[in-house]
Amino acid sequence: MAGWRDNLRPASFRGVPFEYESADDETGRTLAVHRYPRRDVPYVEDMGKKTDTFTMIAWVFEPDHLGNAARLRAACNAPGPGKLVHPYYGELQVACDNCQSRYSTREGGMVTLTLSFVEAGKNTFPVAKPDTKSQVAAASNTALTDIKSVFTSSSAGGFSVNGAPAFVEEAAKTLFGDFVTQTQTQLTPALSPGLNVADFTRKATSIVNQATTLIRDPARLVDSVAGLMGTEIANPVNARRGFNFLDDYAGTLTPIAATTATRARQAANQAAMAGLFSRMALVMNARNVSERTFTSLNEAQSVRTDLLGRIESHLLVAEDPVFRSLQNVMSSVTRDIAARTPMLPRLVSVTPRTVKPAIALAYDLYGDRPETIVDRMDEMIARNGIVHAGFVPADPIEVLSDA
Repeated sequence: MAGWRDNLRPASFRGVPFEYESADDETGRTLAVHRYPRRDVPYVEDMGKKTDTFTMIAWVFEPDHLGNAARLRAACNAPGPGKLVHPYYGELQVACDNCQSRYSTREGGMVTLTLSFVEAGKNTFPVAKPDTKSQVAAASNTALTDIKSVFTSSSAGGFSVNGAPAFVEEAAKTLFGDFVTQTQTQLTPALSPGLNVADFTRKATSIVNQATTLIRDPARLVDSVAGLMGTEIANPVNARRGFNFLDDYAGTLTPIAATTATRARQAANQAAMAGLFSRMALVMNARNVSERTFTSLNEAQSVRTDLLGRIESHLLVAEDPVFRSLQNVMSSVTRDIAARTPMLPRLVSVTPRTVKPAIALAYDLYGDRPETIVDRMDEMIARNGIVHAGFVPADPIEVLSDA
C-alpha cells in the first residue's frame, strides 16, 4: 500500500530546486465569532474554507549557493502564481508571500531560506467584463445625433422645403407619411400585443397627421422618427426583419430627374428622407442586436454579417460625421457579439438513419444531459418544422451541437 514516502520528491519553485529541512502547512475554516452582551454562548459563522498556506525551510548548497539563493529569491519576487513542487503534496500553484534568507559564517557554503507560500486559487468571482451593450447604445446615440445633423444641415444638402413651391412640399409630405406608415407596418409584429401596439399605432397616426408641420421643422421631424423607431421591442427577430425592410425600401424609390432647381430640391429632399429612415433603421437595428439572445453561433454570425454588410454599403456615400459614427456602430456591434457568443453551440446537419421519434433522436444526440432532453427535442422540432414528433424522417435536419 502506498504511503506518504511515495509522494516525496525534490522540492522546487518556478523550476529553481532546493533542499528542505521542514515543510509546514496550515488549513481550516474561516470563522466569524459573534459575541453578545450577557450571553455566555457565542455564535460562530462559517465564512468558508481558509486559504491554504505553506511554510518551508529551504537550503541551497555550494558550489554555487549564492547564485542558487539569488535565483530562488528572484523566483519569489516574480509576479503572479508559480508552480511549487512540494515534497509531500506534489505540484501546487502558489504565490510566494515571503522569502527570508539567512547567511551564516558558521555554516559556510550554504544559505538557509524561510519560504512562505499562499494557495493561488482562481479569480472566479467577480470577473470584470466590458459592458458591450452600453457601448452599442453610446455609439448608436452618437450616430443618431450625426444623422440628425446631416439631415437638418442646409450646407450638407439636407432636407428643406423653405421657399419651395407647393408641389415640392406636398411631395415631401407624402413621402414622409409613406415612410411613417411603412415603419408602423413593419415594426408592429415586433411589439408586445395589447397596449404597446395600441400606443404605437396612435403615435404613428399622430406623426402622419402632423406631417405638414414636421416637414417644415426638420429637427422635430427627426425626433419624431427616432421616437417611433425607438419603441420598446418584444420580438427582436421580427424587429430585425422590419428594420431591414425599411433599409431596403429606401432604395426602391424612383429617382427624380434634377432638370430644374426646383426638381433638384425635390430630388435632394427625397434622398435625404430615404437616407434618414434607412440609416436610423440600421442604428436602431444595432441596438436591437445588442438586446437579442442568440441560440447558436451560426445565428449570431449571420446576423452580424448582414448588419455590418448593410452599414458598409452606407459608408460608401456617407458624409464625414455619419461615416465615422457608423464605423463606431460597426465596431461596437462586432465587440458585443464576440463577447456574448463564444460559448454558444453551433448548428450542424444530422441525418437520422431511420424514421424515429423526436425524443429518441434527442437521446441519441444529447443523452449525456438527460435534464435538457425535452427542451432540446422541442427546439429541434421547431427549428426543422417537424410535423409529427413521433416520426422524424430520415432526412437531413439542423440541430444544435453542444456548446
